[in-house]
Amino acid sequence: MGRYLFRWRTYRSHIHPTDNDSYPLVVTEFSPNVGWAGKYNTINCAAGHHLVEAGWLRNTTLATSYSRWWTQPGSRHNYYYWYEDGLSEAISSS
Repeated sequence: MGRYLFRWRTYRSHIHPTDNDSYPLVVTEFSPNVGWAGKYNTINCAAGHHLVEAGWLRNTTLATSYSRWWTQPGSRHNYYYWYEDGLSEAISSS
């Protein structure tokens, strides 16, 4: 149980609200803001990992929101390769 609580507390600290109703939540990789991150302090190389971790959550709101953030049409931050594997994992675990 302690391992689960640690994982949840750590993961939860990286869930951040946005100002967009289409994707109200995103997951950050860093606690402080870093200069090389994108909007909302997100980085694309961690997206797949974040979605795999979201796979054990019963509520799929976060995975859906974060998926929309990375794949919205016309987005300059699309990232599809290993992220797609994370997305499949998060959705199939629901």
